[in-house]
Amino acid sequence: MIEHKLTISWFASTRFHPDLTVERAELLRRAGCQLLMLGLESYNNRLLKLMNKGTSTELIDKVLSNLKKANLKVAVCMMVGIPTETEAE
Repeated sequence: MIEHKLTISWFASTRFHPDLTVERAELLRRAGCQLLMLGLESYNNRLLKLMNKGTSTELIDKVLSNLKKANLKVAVCMMVGIPTETEAE
């Protein structure tokens, strides 16, 4: 899209992953990505491990920081009421 100078605006859904670096986020934005939707599910390490998400609050923080540095808009989807989730969680 960048190489062909296409001016298409788009959005995508993905998961928190170490490959979402500042450089990759900037590339997405330059290619026309207007919004990246991320499945957060929970911001609690116990619950993330229980759900076998393969992520952690540390990774979530890093990815969100990377996306902010790249000036890429983000929407985050969360789940509430996960089995064994406490009110505090």
